[in-house]
Amino acid sequence: MEEVLLIQQSKENDVKAFEILFSKYEKKIYNLAYYILKNEHDAMDVTQEVAFKIYKALANFKGNSKLATWIHKITYNTCLDYIKKGKMIYL
Repeated sequence: MEEVLLIQQSKENDVKAFEILFSKYEKKIYNLAYYILKNEHDAMDVTQEVAFKIYKALANFKGNSKLATWIHKITYNTCLDYIKKGKMIYL
């Protein structure tokens, strides 16, 4: 499916469309989180948190930037919040 259509359907609470849309970015989200946090479990936690944030905020996505840019910013900020809140697991 075309990304624009998936975004629109996701905004209309189509869970299947959101799953397809998120699956396109899940690996990139995880990789960025792992790069910043240097821990597999923390990166997985952030990936799940980002999925929730995207789902909740997608209605506010206006398309002024690429979806990938918007998701990257959410992921980056979520990683910073994760570090600030001291949620990181140290092995």
